[in-house]
Amino acid sequence: MAASGRVALVSRSPGETRIALVEGGSVVEIHLFRDCRPVVGSIVPGLVIQHLPACQAVLVDIGAEDPGFLPVKGSPGRPPLPEGTRLPVQVVHEPRRGKGARLGLDVSIAGHGLILTPSRPGLTFSSSLRDPGQRELLQACLLPVLCAGEGLVVRPEACSMQPDALIRELDTLRARYQSVLAGGTDCPLPLSVALSGRHVEDVVCDDADLLLKMRSAGFTVRLWDGPGSLLSTMDCDAVLGGALARRVPLGAKGCLWIEPTAALTAIDVDSGGDNPDEVNVRAVAEIARQIRLRALAGMIVVDFIAPQRGGARPAKKALAQALEDALSMDCVPSTVLGVSGLGLVEIRRDRTRTPLGEIILSPAQGGEADILPETSALDSLRAALDVLRSTRAARVSLRVSPVLHALLTGRLAPALEEAGRKAGSPVGLEIVPSYPASRYEVA
Repeated sequence: MAASGRVALVSRSPGETRIALVEGGSVVEIHLFRDCRPVVGSIVPGLVIQHLPACQAVLVDIGAEDPGFLPVKGSPGRPPLPEGTRLPVQVVHEPRRGKGARLGLDVSIAGHGLILTPSRPGLTFSSSLRDPGQRELLQACLLPVLCAGEGLVVRPEACSMQPDALIRELDTLRARYQSVLAGGTDCPLPLSVALSGRHVEDVVCDDADLLLKMRSAGFTVRLWDGPGSLLSTMDCDAVLGGALARRVPLGAKGCLWIEPTAALTAIDVDSGGDNPDEVNVRAVAEIARQIRLRALAGMIVVDFIAPQRGGARPAKKALAQALEDALSMDCVPSTVLGVSGLGLVEIRRDRTRTPLGEIILSPAQGGEADILPETSALDSLRAALDVLRSTRAARVSLRVSPVLHALLTGRLAPALEEAGRKAGSPVGLEIVPSYPASRYEVA
């Protein structure tokens, strides 16, 4: 593994794919993909269940915890889509806590080098593909094979693909679209989503089935054959735990307090009795790191410590500039808006995925947030397989709370079945009525 380069570590467990992006030997991003949660680009069969006339939208049941929000416009006095209508919809924005996914009707099917756009005919090129010579070669290859009314967007990755590989990918995209029209689901590979706008030199995966899917999509991937688990090589569990904590240490005394709310994320710099100016300087790099690691997005405000000497506003403007420079290394666009009248540094970061805390934790109630039952249910399956591997037992079972049992036999039933396939026999479940919501034990 190229520890000093850029590496993607892809780990599969029942119902979930985890991807850690490593740069210079440190984990800089962790992406969690749960099969029960739709990701951007997923196309799923939907059922219109409610009109929202004031919003010119409808709510659509897509099989997730919350219905999706689909903006539509109809004729005056007539609903745009009758309740009970079934149709394919594409996830435009992932669901947030208490809000369903934002959906669209204009679907597109993405491959490694091409994107099929059935409702937008013609051949277009990614803005990143600027070389006129490359565009001309790709156009000569693809235009003759486009069907009437069919559209394609050509990605920069297409430049490294042979003409026959491009044609094969186009045929695959067409087949995927026909499956969608027949009522099927089409989800992008987690690696495709995690690497959007990012470049890595090495991809390592610990699951043979997922590895084959990634290779068939055009990725160069190698299978992990080292000792222990793949993610443990970078101590990802500890990194993830730190990314969920409210308090982040800054040396011996100082720290950051990170408080997500429904409207914004507040970050407070606390000197802890250390030199305020030195703590502020240390805080800049750590704030940029935490924003990227936690996938914080939307409005973020930072309360730096008032300087010991000199004007507070000029000092905070300098800190805002330093923070802008630190955030420039992030591939997700963000804007440092400056210092507010209250002396807070304001940042706006594009929302490209759900923050880690919203996926793993329940809302905090006056203290540290609790683990979501969904998280515990998937953790229990991972723990069961770990016990099987370490003990070489013939089978394994779980003692779970009523809440976890309802999840594992309901929305997470496919994950339970996947665990059984990996274990070689079904994973048993035993309900313990006295267990709190997120408790489980491997038996």
